[in-house]
Amino acid sequence: MENLSRRKALSLGVALGLVGVANPARAWAAAPGAQGAAATGPEWIWDSAADPLMAKMITGGHVPAINTAWASWVNNNDPLPSGVPAEFNAYLRQ
Repeated sequence: MENLSRRKALSLGVALGLVGVANPARAWAAAPGAQGAAATGPEWIWDSAADPLMAKMITGGHVPAINTAWASWVNNNDPLPSGVPAEFNAYLRQ
């Protein structure tokens, strides 16, 4: 490091930046043989328990009440807020 000048440091920084631009990290970039949904995009991953419940909450117009109740919920250790539909509360307690 004794011969490191500002010009060399800048050149090194530019070179590292170009390497990062040329080879960006991609979301869902797991090895092809990895377990799980590594090759599947997030729009194709379903939760068979939560998805029907969420659809029911949306079509039933419960989303504003849920959002209002969640505004007071800060930590995971806090008790579940009141004011959410019973079915939603039961799902969260399981």
